[in-house]
Amino acid sequence: MRLPRYHATIIRAFPGLGEAWARHEIGVPPTPFQSREWLEGWYAAFTGTNAISPLLIELVDEEGRLAYLLPLILREEGNLRRIEFADFGATDYNLPVPGIAFPTGPAAARAAWLAVKSVLPEADICHFVKMPAMAGEMPNPILAAIGGDESPLIASHVAMSDDYDQWLKEIGRHARKEFGRFWRVFTRTEGTRFLRVTEPAEAERLLRWIEAQQNERATRLGLSPDEFRLDRPEFVAFYRKRLAAGLTGGSVILTALMAGSEIVAGLYGLSDGMHYAMVRIAVAGGEWAQCSPGKLVIERSIHHLHQQGYRWFDFTTGDYTYKRAFNTKPVALFDRAIALTMRGLPKAGLANAKAFIRKRPALAGFARRILALGRRPAHTGSEERAA
Repeated sequence: MRLPRYHATIIRAFPGLGEAWARHEIGVPPTPFQSREWLEGWYAAFTGTNAISPLLIELVDEEGRLAYLLPLILREEGNLRRIEFADFGATDYNLPVPGIAFPTGPAAARAAWLAVKSVLPEADICHFVKMPAMAGEMPNPILAAIGGDESPLIASHVAMSDDYDQWLKEIGRHARKEFGRFWRVFTRTEGTRFLRVTEPAEAERLLRWIEAQQNERATRLGLSPDEFRLDRPEFVAFYRKRLAAGLTGGSVILTALMAGSEIVAGLYGLSDGMHYAMVRIAVAGGEWAQCSPGKLVIERSIHHLHQQGYRWFDFTTGDYTYKRAFNTKPVALFDRAIALTMRGLPKAGLANAKAFIRKRPALAGFARRILALGRRPAHTGSEERAA
């Protein structure tokens, strides 16, 4: 059987994404992070800053049919040139956007990747992270072509039937009773309610509140600028513009718990009409803690959207304890680093070595002990008292 042949082209200006989208028959993307709206907003917000250049790959077969769009960037990090997905900490899943000629099978996936690789610009390392194994119902051809190791990040989701009560039974008696108790405690206060926010001015107010709450929490936890990026101007502008553009059409869903005009919890989600993904959440503290507003706004949002026909609820990345109350199913993600020059070899080697160690618990424990010994300061009585 003859392998399909592919031709790759680089689209270097982000407006070209819309033109490519219009040229080809593109169905519903595998996740909202591969939608046209998300990607156009992402390239507009993040390229041209932080030494990031757009690198969108259009891959077609011999008949000119789209195999996939690959949303990449070229990023400068010191003297290192990196090829990555259009992510920068905002995108939870990194995948190609499937076309009608999407490569199926390992051999076709490798042939497609060779065509992509032939047009990539000069760089030191190709580092792909947070890649799901599947692109919708089809295997991820990037992962099939270059391989990958399980990421330290995992994602999770809930897939429901038409029967919401059946899901309530599946989460277990304890969690079910908890949700009921949280709602009763919350609604004891007059004027409390769950709300899907659709009015632009109120939506902007809610997003600014979410931003302020998350910034305050990051400060309280002492997170570094690399650990918390949401307060950077480009991130702030990106989420606000995505909200303004997506609120009316429904590609952004904003929900809240309110007590009169006071915001108790806010949840920012993405949607493609079937797949709902939660991306930002914030809650008020103080007396509201007794009704667990974070869990409650998620449960109320799921209930509301289930009534609207949604059946796939994506909790995205992060292994947080609260997700277990919803009986979520884990989704493994994969990373792969490929050195393209000698300069990129140490970075790729380090990334792959970490992945190798993570898969071997005994070796990981030994490495942590060695690193701890290396960090241990000389012992003095004053340091012991300070600790």
